Amino acid sequence: VTYDTTGFLEKNRDLLHLDSIQLLSFCLCHLPQIFASNMLNQSEKTVVGPLHKAGGADSQKLSVATKFKSQLFQLMQRLESTTPHFIRCIKPNNLQSPGSYEQGLVLQQLRCCGVLEVVRISRSGFPSRMSHQKFARRYGFLLLENVASQDPLSVSVAILHQFNILPEMYQVGYTKLFFRTGQ
Repeated sequence: VTYDTTGFLEKNRDLLHLDSIQLLSFCLCHLPQIFASNMLNQSEKTVVGPLHKAGGADSQKLSVATKFKSQLFQLMQRLESTTPHFIRCIKPNNLQSPGSYEQGLVLQQLRCCGVLEVVRISRSGFPSRMSHQKFARRYGFLLLENVASQDPLSVSVAILHQFNILPEMYQVGYTKLFFRTGQ
């Protein structure tokens, strides 16, 4: 691969903000003032329109850091608007050949990923779960009284009480009901 570095430095060189240049120009030392005047001359060449325009920040060339920050913000917005699901891939064999299954290798991977522990805990606790909304929608018609105006949590609890489901067979969470195995 051959790389062309022509213009690389200029493309990645960030200009100082106008406020920083003005701050340096008001310093009592001579060196920062010289630096500020040089930077001011450079920024006048790259700025579109007058420097002291009302929208001066928008008229300056976007720096690499500003572009990166904007792209990172867009990425974070996109990630926050999604619902990620994680999939664990298990290799059936070390030879990467189809139709071959190594039980020890698969078992080791399941142990290392914690899948077996999750299954064990789930079986001993409350593995079945359903949201209050789904439960109320599915079984709400079984209630003897009209509960159309009540919230899904109240409807769910009323259904469980009406059918005398033992409290040790379920747990009520903020958004879901959790049931023991077989419930």
